[in-house]
Amino acid sequence: MVTKMALIHVSAKRLKTYAAVVGGSAVLAMCAVVALSANESTPGPTAVSKGSMTTGETVTVQYSATMETSDASPVDKAPPYGGSS
Repeated sequence: MVTKMALIHVSAKRLKTYAAVVGGSAVLAMCAVVALSANESTPGPTAVSKGSMTTGETVTVQYSATMETSDASPVDKAPPYGGSS
């Protein structure tokens, strides 16, 4: 007589075997993809020549010294740590 425990044990063992076969096949497939893609040669960088080097004009920006900056001081101040003033 075959017990229920023995049936579960056999199917679990079979499941592990199938999982190992599928995992091994996946590893082999990834190796094949890497091996095939490694043989593809990509073109190297190409140098584009535009002729002689040119320089642009110098632009001077003037800032006004009369611009006001905002003051970022808090309106309400908390008492110092410890409660003493």
